[in-house]
Amino acid sequence: MIVATAGHIDHGKTLLVKALTGIDADRLPEEKQRGLTIDLGFAYLPLEGGSTIGFVDVPGHERFIRNMLAGVSGIDLALLIVAADDGPMPQTEEHLAILDILDIRRGAVVITKTDRVDKQRIEEVIDDTHVLLAGTSLEDATIFEVSALKGTGIPELRAFLEDAARNTPSRITSGGFRLAIDRNFLLKGAGLVVTGSVFAGETRPDDRLMVTPGEHEVRVRSIHAQNHESKSGAAGQRCALNLTGRGIDKDTISRGDWLVAPGLNSPTRRFDARLKILSTETRPLRHWTPVHVHAGAAALTGRVALLENRSISPGEAALVQIVLDSPTALVFGDRFVIRDQSARRTIGGGRVIDPFAPGRGRRTADRLKLLMATDREVPAEALQAMCDAAPGGISVERFAVARNLSLEDVSSIAADAGLIIASTESAGTALTSENWDDLRSRIVQSIAAHHSGTSDSPGMSIEELHVAVGPLTSRSLLEAAAADLVSTGKVVAQGGLLREAGHQVELPPQDAKLWDKVRPALEAEAGRPPSVPDLAASIGMDARRLEQFLVKLGRQGLAVQISRNRFMTPAMIRELAGVAEGVARSSSNQRFTARSFRDETALGRNLTIEVLEFFDRSGFTRRIGDERTVVKPAADAFARLNG
Repeated sequence: MIVATAGHIDHGKTLLVKALTGIDADRLPEEKQRGLTIDLGFAYLPLEGGSTIGFVDVPGHERFIRNMLAGVSGIDLALLIVAADDGPMPQTEEHLAILDILDIRRGAVVITKTDRVDKQRIEEVIDDTHVLLAGTSLEDATIFEVSALKGTGIPELRAFLEDAARNTPSRITSGGFRLAIDRNFLLKGAGLVVTGSVFAGETRPDDRLMVTPGEHEVRVRSIHAQNHESKSGAAGQRCALNLTGRGIDKDTISRGDWLVAPGLNSPTRRFDARLKILSTETRPLRHWTPVHVHAGAAALTGRVALLENRSISPGEAALVQIVLDSPTALVFGDRFVIRDQSARRTIGGGRVIDPFAPGRGRRTADRLKLLMATDREVPAEALQAMCDAAPGGISVERFAVARNLSLEDVSSIAADAGLIIASTESAGTALTSENWDDLRSRIVQSIAAHHSGTSDSPGMSIEELHVAVGPLTSRSLLEAAAADLVSTGKVVAQGGLLREAGHQVELPPQDAKLWDKVRPALEAEAGRPPSVPDLAASIGMDARRLEQFLVKLGRQGLAVQISRNRFMTPAMIRELAGVAEGVARSSSNQRFTARSFRDETALGRNLTIEVLEFFDRSGFTRRIGDERTVVKPAADAFARLNG
């Protein structure tokens, strides 16, 4: 269990931790000289049975609130400290507001310095504290009266913490490892060490992790969990990890960085969230307000883009997009706090919904519908709702990273929900069966409409189909749906074009008549077609007009331009390609020369070179010095040819 203190400066937080653990959490010389906590301090309380309570002691001065925020992320329980002589003070209120924003519901209130006041004053402070706690996440917190100097109340508080530790449920360690780095230092004889609270997952020595957003790969050399050497570090523990890696040192890692499993290395500058403004604010929060953003141990600057209205009133919540000036690594459900531009007061905070928010179209009705569907705690419910809201589907990989799930977990969730996972880039796209069937139907209808309007067309390219079906469907999903239709025989793919299974190219009567005249002349010399000028002369036709006609037939797969002045029929190309495959097979190294190909085909030298260079451009062969090798079967290389 991880416990953090909170409260106003000089209310006895550090002394209380020392009374509970015997450890002075003020570690900096300046802190000891001034008697003032400046940065985070750490202490540990071993329990019977081998477990340990980890304490994070935070500074109470308003100037060091960013350090306090770094310390209370990822904790299990909070101790709100109120001095009996002062009573609740400004930082008591702000620290409590931060705990409330972070939704920390387990905790206790500790009235310290009770040795300095009488019983009546203690009762007054307790009454004032109850008023302060009303309506917050710690509203029902137990209140303890202690004197750290005299030790009164300490055994009762320690017993409460021990009981809370025994009843703290073990954090789920599935998902990728995530540690919010709050300290780093060099240890003599060991090297670089980073410390922080583990938000999720588990790691072991020799694991490979990433420091993000720094993009550094590291290896875990050893682990201390809850102040003990350990074979693992897991969610719910404070850990110190000894790291090694190329180019990694103390200066390449900062507080606020994350140490994560490689699959979670996806830093972001924009995230969508539900933001609540504190009721103590005196005016509404307006669109594009500059703020300081605290998430994990990071303190960043950015702006708030409102998605629903132009302002959020005090005490109200709304959907927003946080646009950061520098990247960080977040997942769904992460809590964050925002403070004003001068970093002097806390404005509000909330929970991350989509860590990979779009930069464009963030306020559209479709986007807001999807965002509200995303805002569900249970992953299975969220994925189903998201697929219902997004006809174009949901990226499986992006959903997995955003929820810190494995791809196998998401596939299982999708299968249980009856969703389709289309084979798109990476791990695929999840969508409802209704949307999948609708997309395939629109593809078939678009191809049919294309043939109806242009009967001489051999089919549609993916680019043409994308325009016809609609740009809201990603190209990769369109290709996956088209491939599925091809596999079931509803659509035929030929040479990068898609057509109906029974479609045959029908030339206009005038073109068909001319082709009947040109084709015999083109095939007259058994694989040795004449040049365009010679062919034009033989049929009494203008050479330029003939070339234009043959180029047109080439788009329909009926003629093939192999060089600037030479065309062949598909049958001729396939026959010559078959010869090339045979010559290559008969060679000991599966290669052939231009001479061996020329001898086998009886083509002239110039025509041989033209054909072989065409084969190279088509991806059928590849030249290696004076030889060539077949790199793709002729049936695949020339599949688009119709003749």
